[in-house]
Amino acid sequence: MRWLNAKRGASYQLTSEPDKTQRNRPEIDYVLADSTRSPELALEVSSVWRSGDAGKGDAYFTKWFEEVRKRLHGRVNGSFNLGLPLEVPRVWDAAGFADDLVALIQREAVQLADSLRTCGIIAVEIRGIRFWVRQTASDGGLLDYSRLGPVEPNAGFVRDMKRVLDAKAPKLKPYKAQGYETWIVAYSTAWPLYPPDDVQRVVSSLLSAEHAHVDHVGICYGNPPNDALFVEVP
Repeated sequence: MRWLNAKRGASYQLTSEPDKTQRNRPEIDYVLADSTRSPELALEVSSVWRSGDAGKGDAYFTKWFEEVRKRLHGRVNGSFNLGLPLEVPRVWDAAGFADDLVALIQREAVQLADSLRTCGIIAVEIRGIRFWVRQTASDGGLLDYSRLGPVEPNAGFVRDMKRVLDAKAPKLKPYKAQGYETWIVAYSTAWPLYPPDDVQRVVSSLLSAEHAHVDHVGICYGNPPNDALFVEVP
């Protein structure tokens, strides 16, 4: 709801929880409304999860990032979250990456400030390696990260997303017929996390005519509400 309000400049609020009040039949989880606009939103939520080994590189990645964090301290304004590759690229030595990151944050100051306002992310590159960054606060000087891995066919995330879409879509059909804007939102607890482009591509490939009455699909991962990424599938 925070993400949607920021993106649309809206004031959506929770108005009802049908699944709690209509326990004798399958119902959706939430209805959201903004008194200044229409239609209301019908929202069904779930979660996707798979167990996974963080990998032998965890200790090295943690040590490398702590060095980056130390070298960045006091050199930039604001707090930031980085969506980094699963493994540290060979071309990213900690000292050089920290210097390049300082320059990047200064260069992309306008877009990063916008990412704070909209709860969005921007795609950037350092030494030819693409990653994602967003500003999480205008002060604080904190630097955090998520490690992003490729989405594997038939892996837990893909399998779970198909299950969620197939199970949740039927509940939204009556609401779409009544004129509601319909949403399925899945909270991903999967490790590793996945690049937003991969999430959009995979979820789009799972949609069929059976989901035609679903207007939007969203994936939320991280630690809501203050440190989370939200990916909307077009």
